[in-house]
Amino acid sequence: MIDPLRAIVPPVPSVRVRFALEPAFNCAHSLGMMAYPEENSGMSQWLAQTAARLSKDQAFNHQLLCRALYYVMDVSESWPSFPDYINHLESLAPVALRDQALKQLTEPNHHWDVEMEAADGQRALDDLPYYLDYMARLYARKAAEKAVSFDAALFVEAHRLLNDPAALKTFAVRHLRVMWNEYLAEEWERNLPMLQESVEAFTALEHRYQGLAPLEAIRAVAGRDLSYAWENENFGKEMIFVPSAHFGPYLSLSLVSARQISRVIFGARLPEGARKRSVALSRAELLVRINALADENRLSILEVLTSADEICAQDIMQKLNLSQSATSRHLRQLVATGYVIERRRDVAKCYSLNPARLDDTLSALRRFLRMD
Repeated sequence: MIDPLRAIVPPVPSVRVRFALEPAFNCAHSLGMMAYPEENSGMSQWLAQTAARLSKDQAFNHQLLCRALYYVMDVSESWPSFPDYINHLESLAPVALRDQALKQLTEPNHHWDVEMEAADGQRALDDLPYYLDYMARLYARKAAEKAVSFDAALFVEAHRLLNDPAALKTFAVRHLRVMWNEYLAEEWERNLPMLQESVEAFTALEHRYQGLAPLEAIRAVAGRDLSYAWENENFGKEMIFVPSAHFGPYLSLSLVSARQISRVIFGARLPEGARKRSVALSRAELLVRINALADENRLSILEVLTSADEICAQDIMQKLNLSQSATSRHLRQLVATGYVIERRRDVAKCYSLNPARLDDTLSALRRFLRMD
């Protein structure tokens, strides 16, 4: 018998799935994450190490571009290399590049999924206090969860550049070239073989992922159920999975509405059942898993979770005397690596231990050391 309620629910359309390096998008993502050290727990150490190598002026410029002027770095097209993308920025009219940056004000939900009214773009250009107040409120919406800080000095300078499009363009192109030539080019070449291995291994099994709904495809590729977080997203007709050398266990979704595509960036690894064995990818994935366990607070969270079938975040905070931002950061990493399962109960987030993932990590370590 057909369930009458199910019969009126339209099926979720499937997406075409493919895997690609997406060099410009990949590099821009790594540079962006370098600007948010408070969110880097569990990611590649290269991000923090490189940030520490920046001169004082380079560090300020990087925060200015990647935090206050993020939308200058619109990588919606698939550029063959990061230098090609920089050349594209240089070819744009200064006002067009400035208007691109204003999307951070007029489309806040696109960047951080924050429920907030859009700003008046012209007023933001004309009125510095209005602009600073808006950006401070935007950052405050995320501060409690991810400890994302607001630096007024960055935004004062950003406002000056927004009102001088030629200077904005010169600044953005010059800084990105410095970052590529002095830091990122060598790192990209070093990791390129590993990234290519990941793309080739997933592409060889691409048939597994065709005909699936978007969230099913993400679950099949990444082993993560993100229906509670991304259920209302419009994924378009094509989904491109992009392996990253720096993103660790995390997933990030980028939508390109004009092209009807979505990109999901994930930590480079081999798919389940891959025939080819890669020492570099196996080592990278093991490091991600072991890193999640190499912290006293995260181990304490796992210990707390052994005492009940499910515990909510507020109770974990109280038991371990942790702040909300620290608890959220640690749980985010444990969930991303699969040691902990997250579930929403009404408005609360609750967590349970995943013993199978712990067993799988031990087995993976034994396989890597060829003890099995």
